[in-house]
Amino acid sequence: MTLPRPTLLIVHGLPASGKTTLAKWLAQQLGWPAIYKDEVKEILFDTIGWKDRAFSRMLGAATIEVLFYVVNMQLVAGVSCLAECNFKPELASPTLRDILTSANAHSIQVLCRADGLVRLRRFQARARHPGHSDGEISDALAEEWRAESLAPLDIDGPLIEVDTTDLGALNYDELLRQVQAHLS
Repeated sequence: MTLPRPTLLIVHGLPASGKTTLAKWLAQQLGWPAIYKDEVKEILFDTIGWKDRAFSRMLGAATIEVLFYVVNMQLVAGVSCLAECNFKPELASPTLRDILTSANAHSIQVLCRADGLVRLRRFQARARHPGHSDGEISDALAEEWRAESLAPLDIDGPLIEVDTTDLGALNYDELLRQVQAHLS
């Protein structure tokens, strides 16, 4: 039996760029299983505890490895899925290329981009699990973080860049149409 070629829909962007909001909506619309980095990380916090920002970053790296494992298992089984994460392209691209090749899968990446001041306000206003240690981010680091930009992942497949500065004004149906057009 030949399985259909699965697709990995990657929703990524900088912290507080709206990627989780967008990913959850897309996963629901597509009816696909999804893995969200922070949800896995928070399960780990609740299981093993947390300490400080350094520990959170270390656990974040482990969480991404778990995400890669789950995505690979889905794709090898012929199941299309969605992965949401703030991937660092230089670190994640080689692993994602290997996963896509070994699973003979397609990819579509949705890169969320939002104004730095908006992202900073969202970041400061959100209430996340205390294990993330968001309160330890200094004003100096926040300034640097606010000015960041993120390159697309270096993987084959279409790239859809989305301005998520105003999530209320985003044309979700048009985004879904673009994703579905790349699925056909």
